[in-house]
Amino acid sequence: MPIRYTLLDNRLTPDPNDRYAQARPARTVGLPDVAERIAGSGSTLTRVDVESVLSSLQDAIVALLSEGANVTLPFANFGVRIQGTFADDDDRFDAARHTLLPRVNAGAQLRRALRAGLPVEKVAAERPAPALLHYTDVNTSERDATLTPGGFGRLTGSRLAFDADAPDQGVFFVAAGDGSKTRVEVVGQSTPSQIHFLVPALAPGDYHAEVHGAFGDEVRTGRLDAVLSVA
Repeated sequence: MPIRYTLLDNRLTPDPNDRYAQARPARTVGLPDVAERIAGSGSTLTRVDVESVLSSLQDAIVALLSEGANVTLPFANFGVRIQGTFADDDDRFDAARHTLLPRVNAGAQLRRALRAGLPVEKVAAERPAPALLHYTDVNTSERDATLTPGGFGRLTGSRLAFDADAPDQGVFFVAAGDGSKTRVEVVGQSTPSQIHFLVPALAPGDYHAEVHGAFGDEVRTGRLDAVLSVA
């Protein structure tokens, strides 16, 4: 898979047409994923063995840094920096005013690998909008399936904030048949990650749940993938 990037407005130059590239990670992986990749590339070690070695490597780097060493590896260079202001030449490190922070830079081998010409692909810039993950019907405890008119519902996701006083924003149920929209009027707890509300009076049928929220001067819509049903 290539390294994907999008072009965004460059506000650091006077040219209104200038753009800069921002890499778009395909996914986020952790120690077990790295260990799995090493174990699956012909190594005689198991994933558990590799994960143990990588964990020991991390411990060794921390121990060497605590001894005042710089650690230079092919993929990264590790060191320590001190954050904070010292009053004068006689001042000393004070944990209440100063902080030890890691200093990590790409190693020579990693830089060479990236300069070698990895495949890249330009993709369209994503426009932020409400992202709906799940709907829970509190009355039945069913998820992503049932709607109970007059009961309580909960939507979870991200970027779910909206202005409750704006009639074009909020939680809406869209009838799968004719596309008519019914706005939720009674909202309890509402955060960017979840919304609790009273399900409005809906006729039997299938519905799509949507959240309409403002992003700058534009109201954008997020829709739940699952279809919800009123019996």
